[in-house]
Amino acid sequence: NEDGMLLEADKQAFDAVLAFAKDVANDEQALNIDINAAIIALNDAMEDIEDSIVSGEVGVSIYPKPQYMTTLSEEGVRIRGSVDIVLHGEQDEANLPKLQQFLEEAGLTSQVVEAVGENYAIVVANKCGDETCATCTSLTDENNVLGNEQAYLFKSDDKQVTIIGSDADGAYYGVMTFAQVLEQATNDGRIAQVFVSDYPDVAFRGYVEGFYGFPWSFNDRKELFEDTALYKMNTYIYAPKDDPYHRDSWRTLYPAEEAANMTALVAEAKANNTEFCWTIHPGADYSYSGTTDYDKLIAKLEQVYSFGIRQFGIFYDEEQFTYRTPEKDTGVYASLNHQVTAMVDGW
Repeated sequence: NEDGMLLEADKQAFDAVLAFAKDVANDEQALNIDINAAIIALNDAMEDIEDSIVSGEVGVSIYPKPQYMTTLSEEGVRIRGSVDIVLHGEQDEANLPKLQQFLEEAGLTSQVVEAVGENYAIVVANKCGDETCATCTSLTDENNVLGNEQAYLFKSDDKQVTIIGSDADGAYYGVMTFAQVLEQATNDGRIAQVFVSDYPDVAFRGYVEGFYGFPWSFNDRKELFEDTALYKMNTYIYAPKDDPYHRDSWRTLYPAEEAANMTALVAEAKANNTEFCWTIHPGADYSYSGTTDYDKLIAKLEQVYSFGIRQFGIFYDEEQFTYRTPEKDTGVYASLNHQVTAMVDGW
């Protein structure tokens, strides 16, 4: 019952197994033959008993708050044994490693399989566009949530967890919701049985490293990627004022050691489905006459592109107006931005 006492039915089941074990023990010739069957029966009985012990309601709080969530059962479900992972459709490269990590942290083993079988399963689908696809239509989307970018449906029941994303990002955010569900399991290992439909109101969610003083370390940034990804952040803007290659020495390419460090950092961002936006701050001494500085700027962006970065920014904040009026300065800045954008779009 809810106080943790065994139910009468469970006691009867356990007594029957003990009687069976005694019978086997009294028959010495059958002992070696049937010992495995006795052990299996005892394990099955204990699992039945554990399933009947309720240590309070099983709930979960998802952050950011989903667009819609409902509880399917207050009893929850205990995941046992090895978990089957079924992937359907194109997946973000971070999906499977993250899912495996979360299961391992919960003390569960897992393996990737082609289809749902006897084991508890985690099905992660990126909607393939086939209206007859049994996997993609296995959850009801009453409010057309999957019509939004980065959207997902999530359901956890006594047989499996099903995640259906409107795109690869949506499927990933469904996995992040599963991580929060796992993290809030009860002491006796039960996770909440819920249905969630969700999509973001804001497409780009993240933070800017744009302050003066000592920049964050590699490990600081790595931990931020990991922590914020769990809450569905997706953007990191690199702009530390005291990185000389960002501002004071913006024309200078990153030396080999710094380039390798930056490449490794970009890989950490991708492992957490975070877009790494690298920015440059050339405005203090950029020359708009001639092409020398423009060529230097493009060379720097080409190097950063080789690190795996695909989003860029040009900052002009805290600069003195040099063309007599803010309107003229704004026009010059916009012209450079358009010129750089046209170049980068061709890469």
